[in-house]
Amino acid sequence: MKYIGRVALVSGSLLFAQSAQAEVIFGPRVSYYFDNSNLRTSNLTDDNELIASFDVSPEVEQFLAQTPDASLEVEDRASSIGDQIAYPMIGAAISIGDDKDRFTLTGMFGSGSGNRTQTLITNKRLNSGVQTITDLQVIDAAIDNEIDRYDIELTWQRRLNEKLALSGGLRYERLDVNASGQLSADVSFNIDNFANATLNPTRPAQPPVSLGFADLLLDTKIEIFSARLGATAFVPIDNSITAFFNGMLHVSHQPDYKVAASLLSLSPETVIFEEVGETSVGPDIAVGLQAGIAENISLDIRYRAIFFFPVSGDLSFNDARVNHGVNLGVSFRL
Repeated sequence: MKYIGRVALVSGSLLFAQSAQAEVIFGPRVSYYFDNSNLRTSNLTDDNELIASFDVSPEVEQFLAQTPDASLEVEDRASSIGDQIAYPMIGAAISIGDDKDRFTLTGMFGSGSGNRTQTLITNKRLNSGVQTITDLQVIDAAIDNEIDRYDIELTWQRRLNEKLALSGGLRYERLDVNASGQLSADVSFNIDNFANATLNPTRPAQPPVSLGFADLLLDTKIEIFSARLGATAFVPIDNSITAFFNGMLHVSHQPDYKVAASLLSLSPETVIFEEVGETSVGPDIAVGLQAGIAENISLDIRYRAIFFFPVSGDLSFNDARVNHGVNLGVSFRL
């Protein structure tokens, strides 16, 4: 919440630095947005860290260190099916400015949920002389995500003429994610047994393991900071209705974040691991209508779509996050 306070403080300073004669507009807003983050798949094989206990055992590492001609090959494959998450949101906006410059501060809050099923398959192959020993690990996870979302945005608009304006802004998004689900795993230990038999022949072999279903809990917070710049075009339809189109380019950054993962049926302990953040670029476009319904009251509706193409992080450039939906507001001129 400290970031929200800082953004609000800076935004308020900019807003109230306007002339005492500036026009003030305030009003409630509602929106219904979709986010496809749950559908992105280009980093699936990185998620094996959820099951840290299935990494290469110390015995296998010792065997590899003591056997120069031995090598271990690991191949990961993954698949995933998920829901696009919908966020009904509610909030408000306040705008201060004159015929030339206008600053608007908007705050929104909403919650969404979505399911995701994921399968991770790991093939391990130990080559030692003329021998090849193989293992197979199959992990299935079914996860229900419950997400609270906070959006704060400060926008600036400089009117060049009646039909064109420059636009820019700063935006902060926060996602509080609480996920629960079940996880199953089937693991063979042929490589471990081979290494143990070589290093300690008297040690009994491990049988293959099927963990059945284990309860899984995940908890994390994701933050996204962005800046954007572009232009807005206005097309008067009649004396009270104006259509508008806004097109901007944004640069966004999502810092690294920590995830708390608990496998309740295996261990009461919680494992903390870090996910790599992401820097992205892309278009931010909106199209809509604004209509005056009384002397000091207006209504506006818009469709907005923001595309986040990664330029750093684990995800590929063509595996973009897309945030899009409809936004409706009523404005009261004070």
